[in-house]
Amino acid sequence: MNFFFLVYICLTSVMMLFIIPFVLICVIVTGRYKNLVFQRLGVYPRLSHLKKHRIWLHAVSVGEVNVARALIDALFQMHSDIDIILSTTTPRGYELACKMSHPRVQCVYSPIDFIASVRLAFHKIQPDILVLLETEIWPNWIFTAKALNVPVVVANGRISMKTVQSFQKIAPLVQFIVKKIDAFSMISTEDAHRICKTGVSPKKVFVTGNAKFDLLEKIIPPNYQQH
Repeated sequence: MNFFFLVYICLTSVMMLFIIPFVLICVIVTGRYKNLVFQRLGVYPRLSHLKKHRIWLHAVSVGEVNVARALIDALFQMHSDIDIILSTTTPRGYELACKMSHPRVQCVYSPIDFIASVRLAFHKIQPDILVLLETEIWPNWIFTAKALNVPVVVANGRISMKTVQSFQKIAPLVQFIVKKIDAFSMISTEDAHRICKTGVSPKKVFVTGNAKFDLLEKIIPPNYQQH
């Protein structure tokens, strides 16, 4: 295992040991945000009603949820035997996601990037594929997915030069993680060039524009499309 990733796990674990008790006390005292807090810790309701084939689609907030709608429609056109778990980070994004009211879309809050929470989430969701909208690169998510042989793809990807420069400051960790991602579908040629500067192989990068319907045909592994 990568040394820098081990350091990341240790730092986030120590931080969570201090934060989690405080947050749980606040939830108990106020009675608010119980659903948000527990799901962010990876504790989800039963998902046994979902189909065997599951795609986990992560959209951070309102903007990404709007993009997710188009991708969800495209996925259901391509595959009739799947269910989608749509995770969001913000309350507004979660509220908008729930308004879809699609019987085959389960909306949840995304787990924080704490190794225990992420493992709990993957154990509960059991996805066949993890699709990250925009360029959400969370080390524990991606490492756990690959450890479980779950393909990871970035859809509708975009990345600024400022973000690239920030990634370069922690290059050993970023390179270790991005190399585990199976495919990147980027909005523009500029975004594609920038993501390659983080250590991604150009062979994994596609330029597909903004949430086009042929996007997932390019980035979902062929063996899954046969399901």
